[in-house]
Amino acid sequence: MNLRLRTRAPRLAHALLLLFAAAPALPAQEASKPAAPRLVASLEGYAGPSLINGRPALAAFSPDGRLLALSGENRTVRLHEAATGKLLLTLAPEKGEGFNGFAFLQDSRVGATRNMPDRSVTLWDLTTGRALTKFAAREHSLETKLKATSVPSQEYVGVPFSPDGRVLLTEREDDVVVAWDAATGKELLTFDHKTETNMAKDALAMLFGTPLPLMMSAAYSPEGSRVVTANGDKTPKLWDAATGRLVAALASGGERVYAAAFLPAARAVLTAGFYGEVDLWDAETGAHRAQLLRKRGKRNYVVTVERDGGPVAFSRDGRLVAAHVEDERNDEFKIWDASDGHVLATVSKNKSRLFAFSPDGRTLASAGGDREAAARLWDAQTGRPKVSLAKTSDDARTLLFSPDGRLLVTTNDKGVWLWDAETGALGSALDRSRAPARFSPDGRLLVTGGTDKTAYLYELK
Repeated sequence: MNLRLRTRAPRLAHALLLLFAAAPALPAQEASKPAAPRLVASLEGYAGPSLINGRPALAAFSPDGRLLALSGENRTVRLHEAATGKLLLTLAPEKGEGFNGFAFLQDSRVGATRNMPDRSVTLWDLTTGRALTKFAAREHSLETKLKATSVPSQEYVGVPFSPDGRVLLTEREDDVVVAWDAATGKELLTFDHKTETNMAKDALAMLFGTPLPLMMSAAYSPEGSRVVTANGDKTPKLWDAATGRLVAALASGGERVYAAAFLPAARAVLTAGFYGEVDLWDAETGAHRAQLLRKRGKRNYVVTVERDGGPVAFSRDGRLVAAHVEDERNDEFKIWDASDGHVLATVSKNKSRLFAFSPDGRTLASAGGDREAAARLWDAQTGRPKVSLAKTSDDARTLLFSPDGRLLVTTNDKGVWLWDAETGALGSALDRSRAPARFSPDGRLLVTGGTDKTAYLYELK
């Protein structure tokens, strides 16, 4: 699962602060080199990400592992049989539209596309490829088109459903989020965000090339009782999912907030601001727990929260958070306990900008700004170095653990690399492959993008 973050400092009174100089991690061991994957199929017709065309890429397995969805030419979604790579059907957008979001529903018989530029949602029968229901969203206006192309993501976004898949969220022109009955198409209730924004700042940022996720984001909490909305103003909002009642405005006095994510076990909301502020909130009441990162001067960071590796990462259970911290004196990253925001570990003299936790939450991978290693692995509780991965051609753009945590995938503009996550030994370098990369739910298959309008499906031994 990239995700799809202020006024008071984190409570550090009883923090366990562990400082480590830039002592090198243990070198990779050659003893347990992962076996080379077997190429199952070369999947032609794939369309990779393009920042020039504003086109994101899709690679996703269905929850039951039977199906594989890939972005196709002409902004289509191509559905393949996961075991063989056989093309089953193609979902095609309406004339003048495209897709930038996709989700499988739990039974894998129905899929949902988020359509461009209006962010409407269409449900599809994945057996026949027939469109079932279309849920309207924003108008086809110039403002909508400009905002749709401003999103800096290179991958498809998710489609916001309730955990049981029965309720779908879309947004209207007036920044009202609508909850729909996914089965009947009936409007159930609305969440009126009432955005307070400074369009002059947005216009200047876009003029000078700063990508801004100007569209509304909305998400359900893991148990489905809360909804959070963020729209680039200073107050993300927390709602009662059943009634539409505003629970709290998450106002910390900082700059605009573009991203928000729920942390399951910690019952918290993580928000990321325009200049790099990261705050932690109680998911039930909206009370401010801690500020993990303060405003970083006047530089624009537009922090995002990603499911698999990002500048702000959290463990699968949501108990741990990791992020880079930059000031005039030092480059470092920190690991926090999400229950109260106290610092578990600080790793100094480290310029990593990309982080990912292993599935069990025991290991943290970091990458970026490192001349000596492609990535480094750390103890997620203490920050102690475990192992470093041999340097590849460029900095890693993706960090992805396999479902069992035994493999780590890194990607950059030159290929995809598979590593033993325990020893750091390099297993394979897939030169034709590129991001995105995704494992099947059981970890037996890996799909990657490619540079020649071809995606690649591998079997892992």
